[in-house]
Amino acid sequence: TVSVLYWPAAWEMRPSDVRPIRESRVQRVIKEARASLMNPTRPMTPCDADRGFYMKGGSGSRQGTPVVLAPLETGWEGKRESTPCVREAQVKAKQAKDDILSPPQVLDLTTPPQAPLAKEDVDPRYADITVVAELIDADHSAETNIEALSKVNTLVDSLIANTQQEVFSRHPAITSLVSRIQRFVLSSSTTNHTAKLRASRVLLKCGLPGDPSIDTAVQTLYQSSKQKENDLLFRSEGIMECLLGIIDTPAWGLGPATLSAGVIKNISMVEEDVQKSLGTLGAIRILTNLCREQVRQVTENKKDPSLRQRIDLLIQVTSCLRNLALPASHAHLITKLGTVSVLYPAAFSGLREFQHVVLNASRIIGKLCHTEDCKLVLERNPENLAHLVSVLDMYHENHAISLRLLYILGNLVQVNEETRRVLGRDEMVLGVLFRLFDVYCGKDA
Repeated sequence: TVSVLYWPAAWEMRPSDVRPIRESRVQRVIKEARASLMNPTRPMTPCDADRGFYMKGGSGSRQGTPVVLAPLETGWEGKRESTPCVREAQVKAKQAKDDILSPPQVLDLTTPPQAPLAKEDVDPRYADITVVAELIDADHSAETNIEALSKVNTLVDSLIANTQQEVFSRHPAITSLVSRIQRFVLSSSTTNHTAKLRASRVLLKCGLPGDPSIDTAVQTLYQSSKQKENDLLFRSEGIMECLLGIIDTPAWGLGPATLSAGVIKNISMVEEDVQKSLGTLGAIRILTNLCREQVRQVTENKKDPSLRQRIDLLIQVTSCLRNLALPASHAHLITKLGTVSVLYPAAFSGLREFQHVVLNASRIIGKLCHTEDCKLVLERNPENLAHLVSVLDMYHENHAISLRLLYILGNLVQVNEETRRVLGRDEMVLGVLFRLFDVYCGKDA
């Protein structure tokens, strides 16, 4: 049996059987896209003819965008995050804008480029010094100046402990401070000695060799040291350490060293506490070393242009040693450090023509000649006695020198039989002694 499928032809279909084909959404979009190509206009979403960049109503005004642009330096503040490329473009745009708005830079070839500030230069203590220095003025009260100078000294000490001296002294804040304190010290209105000493200490701490401020400081201190009521003030204000530092350092020069030794001489005349404090600070060693060096310089070249300055320094140094020889506790130290060994041949041989040096040396040795250490030094060289008698004959009319030399000679003869025997057989020694006897007997008559 054969089954036959029957499919009616189109022309055999009835009109009611044909259904219209519905246009799909995809087809409509394609159709509208093709139509837009025939007459290009501003792009729109093809599927929604009512949607566009401008709202309906014919107003022609554009709606505000929901994305807000922030300034270039802060980036986007909208919903989308800025990418690295966008940020780089924003930075370049800002730089270009700044270059356009900023005036052209002129290269100054005459001014050398300044080095970046070192760590020490930005230390806040320099700013503190500048602020406190404003309180230092001769027209202010003594209490205000004393308190401000105390704070300045504290700040200066703390800075010097961690900074090279030259770097510290050349800092702008320090140079300004030194100028201000110099005016304060030199002002006739500044009469308080405590303020003067504290101000001078700042100058000594902040100055370098050759600075005028050093001369100002030591001259001020020398004037204040002439009043004995200030002796203990020099110790309490820490001035003695600064002065010994100048004496111990040749770079400061002969002038500041001479004035510094003069200050120490003045303040150590009476006060035993000051004398002992100087001994504790190493003043005997420092003064002896300086004395040894100056004696060498003078004896080697007596035509040196600075000879007068060196002799003045020796006079002040030997005067200091004379005062420091007063405490009994210093006798052994002075002899041990070689002070007598330096002074004896210098004063009674090489420098015998300088009267003040001879006088001071005879005072020092006269205070020590009763000690065994000093006697051993004097008796060690047989020529010492001959030099002593020769100087005694040279200054037989100088009462101060003759008295002290005879005192030294008497102590040596008293304890040493050999010395008495040698001097008793020397006609020159006996002639000098008889001549002195006649001179002073005649004066008494």
